[in-house]
Amino acid sequence: MLPIISMEKEAKNYGRAYAFFDCSAPKAKVERELDYVRSHSDLELSLTEGEEGLKGNTEGLNALEASKRFSLNRLPKDQKKGTTVSYKYALQAKLPNATNTATANKMNNIMNYLYGRKLYAEGERSFGEIVYQRGNKWAHAHYN
Repeated sequence: MLPIISMEKEAKNYGRAYAFFDCSAPKAKVERELDYVRSHSDLELSLTEGEEGLKGNTEGLNALEASKRFSLNRLPKDQKKGTTVSYKYALQAKLPNATNTATANKMNNIMNYLYGRKLYAEGERSFGEIVYQRGNKWAHAHYN
């Protein structure tokens, strides 16, 4: 007889990471590129447009706030005051039997792939953050 595995225990076997980014491409075009990534990986990816897509996702909202702090901290001191950060897209990744750090590293590869797929307008810079929990703190790996 197979043991019963609780959902909570199963969830602990996933590495998780978030990417928050701006991109001028429509969501459908970004999704098509992510479909390719999904077909060649064990990653579970979920793309939302706008911050309101994270409502009800406490971890996602916490990741968003951490991401905004990291983005602001990269600005020169004289530009921080009065600056607000927002992102067009949120991408959540889950990777079975992996650490959050390993998942963030894969997310970095995905973001570089998306940048190379001409989802950005001519001259448009990629802007965003990749964040993941390391212990009880949020860590980041910006990709641009």
